[in-house]
Amino acid sequence: MRTQPRLTRGDSTVHLAAASSNAGGAAVTIIFVLIGIGMYFIPTIVAKVRGVSNLGSVAVINVFLGWTLVGWIIALAMACKSVYQVNITDQRRHEPTA
Repeated sequence: MRTQPRLTRGDSTVHLAAASSNAGGAAVTIIFVLIGIGMYFIPTIVAKVRGVSNLGSVAVINVFLGWTLVGWIIALAMACKSVYQVNITDQRRHEPTA
């Protein structure tokens, strides 16, 4: 069991500084957690920005298997795949009219 140190006249500022550093530590922890969540969802963010057709698949793999390194890499590879545009043209022969 930890006991509180006895406060003398000069110790009150030390306790105030320690209390404010705990608040700073909590803020730093929150920032690191938010950065970690952002990094976890990089494959989904990349898929959304690139407009890939399988965004739903990337998101599902990212959410459920992203905690494994293999699942995260697979989701990122799916998000980075080439996006093909299909141009459908009329292939019928047009005969000149006289």
